[in-house]
Amino acid sequence: MNTKWKYLRRLLKEKPNVSLDKTTKIPRLMLPRPMYVWEFDLGISAGSGPGNVDEGAFGRDEIVKYFLSDFQIPIIIEESSYEFEVKKEGKSKIGRTSQLDIERTLKQKMKRLAIEGNLEPEALFNEPFSDEDLIFNRFSIKESLSKKCLVVLGIDVSGSISDIERVIAKSLVIGLIQFFGTNFEMTDFYGISHEVSAKIFGPLKIPKSDNPLYILDTEESLSIREFAKIQGGGGTSLYDFSIKTRNLASKYKNYSRYLFYAGDFSVFSNDLEIFEKQLFRDNVFHFYGIIVYDNEGVFNTFSYIPSNSSILFMGREIAVSNNVDTISVLNWIFKHLGKRGKFSYAQNR
Repeated sequence: MNTKWKYLRRLLKEKPNVSLDKTTKIPRLMLPRPMYVWEFDLGISAGSGPGNVDEGAFGRDEIVKYFLSDFQIPIIIEESSYEFEVKKEGKSKIGRTSQLDIERTLKQKMKRLAIEGNLEPEALFNEPFSDEDLIFNRFSIKESLSKKCLVVLGIDVSGSISDIERVIAKSLVIGLIQFFGTNFEMTDFYGISHEVSAKIFGPLKIPKSDNPLYILDTEESLSIREFAKIQGGGGTSLYDFSIKTRNLASKYKNYSRYLFYAGDFSVFSNDLEIFEKQLFRDNVFHFYGIIVYDNEGVFNTFSYIPSNSSILFMGREIAVSNNVDTISVLNWIFKHLGKRGKFSYAQNR
């Protein structure tokens, strides 16, 4: 019996996600079945508000196959990403006292005393070292570029956002993980959904890989998969989102920082002022990819828009049209998100 308890204690220590509760905590998406982040419900009219599932949603394979080759997001390397490492590079007869290799110096002294026929303990420890005994460690400073980035994807899930608009935002999860996971040594990925209040999901730490999307099949991605299921439907405000996103970015000073956001910006003017002050100014992020579910007039209230940004105006026709070709919309977004400047979607007009 004691052996069994020891085994259980060791198991719980090594596997913190293992639970002894009656209800399992293993995510259902760990089951052996095709991995899709969103529900499929094609063919239902788009509607003007959020439903129970994301209508017209796409899976991982579809996005990778049809859209990722069009991504034009710039690779920005933060200057402070250079790291310096001190490495040993051998031995030397010249150096500082702090570099003295005591063990090798003693051995060298013993060799000399042995040759002189004087290996008495008193000679080893009481007689001074000669210059030929001294051996120093030689060090060098290696400079390396650490390509690390912070990627934040913010989405408005309030009641004014339609199913198709929410699908557009969530589809970026796949594209961004694949793009940054193949171009940066390490990516910290966060999802932030907001209505009046904002909720942070992550970080999902993505090491560089030819196929970084594999991480969505692991337990580490649970928070991002939950982010991709958010439906929402309440009121909206940008205040809490702006503050939390600014605070998050401040923790990543030596990272290249990217902010992507999708929403209709249908908020009070003081919320827009907070968004501009907290996120657009002071170079909080190195690049901004903004999808606006409205026309360009909604941005007239901003007095400053970062030059290193991509602003896509979608128009509200997408939200109310029953003939939206979701594939063409996503294709247009993936082609333009990353280009500097303002762009307006006009295919449905």
